[in-house]
Amino acid sequence: MENSLLLEQRQVLSQSQIESLEILAMDTVTLNEFMQNEYLENPILEHQASATEDMDTRQERTSDAGESPEDLDGWGMTANFKQYKALAEASYVYSGGRLADEDEHSAAIADRKAPSIREYVLNQIPTGRYSDREMELMGYMTELLDQNGFFTMSVEETARAAKVPLKMVEQCLDQLRQLEPYGIFASGLKDCLLRQLEQQGLEGGVMEQMIQNHLEDIAAGRLSSITRDLRISTAEARQYILVIKKLNPRPLAGFTGDQTEYVVPDIILSCVRGSWEITLNDNWIGDYHLSDYYLSMMETTQDAELREYFCGKLERARLILRNIEQRRDTMLRITRAVVEWQKEYFAGTGCLKPMTMSDIADQIDMHTSTVSRGIRGKYIQSPRETILFKDLFSQAVTPAGDGACAEGMTAARIKERIREMVRSENRDHPLSDQKLADLLEQEGIAISRRTVAKYREEMNIPGSFQRRI
Repeated sequence: MENSLLLEQRQVLSQSQIESLEILAMDTVTLNEFMQNEYLENPILEHQASATEDMDTRQERTSDAGESPEDLDGWGMTANFKQYKALAEASYVYSGGRLADEDEHSAAIADRKAPSIREYVLNQIPTGRYSDREMELMGYMTELLDQNGFFTMSVEETARAAKVPLKMVEQCLDQLRQLEPYGIFASGLKDCLLRQLEQQGLEGGVMEQMIQNHLEDIAAGRLSSITRDLRISTAEARQYILVIKKLNPRPLAGFTGDQTEYVVPDIILSCVRGSWEITLNDNWIGDYHLSDYYLSMMETTQDAELREYFCGKLERARLILRNIEQRRDTMLRITRAVVEWQKEYFAGTGCLKPMTMSDIADQIDMHTSTVSRGIRGKYIQSPRETILFKDLFSQAVTPAGDGACAEGMTAARIKERIREMVRSENRDHPLSDQKLADLLEQEGIAISRRTVAKYREEMNIPGSFQRRI
């Protein structure tokens, strides 16, 4: 054993950088909810409203602390500052709200390309870890989920229906319960919430007891019943309930099956006199600004603790607004590069060209991971269609041999070949996704089993397990 010195460079992201990346990855709806929560928690952050609404909001913020608006105007909140501070911070909860129907930015557009539940679930499973039979079984089990995302059929029943060993069902169910959204494939509501607690490392405490024994009391607001049984204070009960309310009681709430789904476009493209104009659908962000009312109070107070509190809130508000402006700049740069790359497609005079995130990142001198976050979950509305941003990106698939196309084979041609193979297969022994991938590779088209499954799902072709039974 000996001591030695090692000099190395290591990049460590600060908390502000991490939050900046998180804000970049938010879509318009999520960002709106985030700002609503920030507004509730941060008195320095003001939201533009009518005079009546603004006064009502100010009274609501102050009356919760047991003070009148007149007391605040005279800076009478110092005596009850700790109580006010606790209430302000406790108000930071997930609102679960949505954009108002009457707002201009809330114009919803039907999403015709929403992923199926089966596709969403199976795409998370590591490639090569499971056999074709197991993959087919997990796809079948996905179709047995109820509308909340719960798996209520017993493993014995599932094994009999699928004609597979009981142990295979148990192993597959264990894998499926580890997937996102957390709580999916739970046996019921309690199991769902407990699994989310476990994922956050909060199992085994008071919250687990509250979920096990007091869900109805939480829903009905019967705090006294909870505090007596668990021997905790009302303040502690409220804090635990805030955490529980952030859990998702319906993991598949975002999926609506065959019902029409709606999206709010994040980016709007319009062609004006032959030139493309890019508009971010976030003009409502301008409604948020720093509150002169509270800034003035911060400057005049003689209470050191109160000044420190407001200084922290001011720094937080400035950081959020700066990160949002950086998000806007990044999204505009990415969109300009993509529109230039795919201008024939948006103009309706050509098809999508193969384009990767690395291609765009190199073009605008940006890291590929930043491009990935900038397009995540976001939709572009153009005169041609509304499309998920990431669907504009595709890796060129170039068949080997003399027939290779300079720009690669399109996904549409590959899908058509898969459809032909399925149409001519032996119905007693349907082709698995892996077998389809092998046959395509023999024709010089090298794509993975997962890509075959994705294309098959997009064409609404059942898996080999369903085509056989």
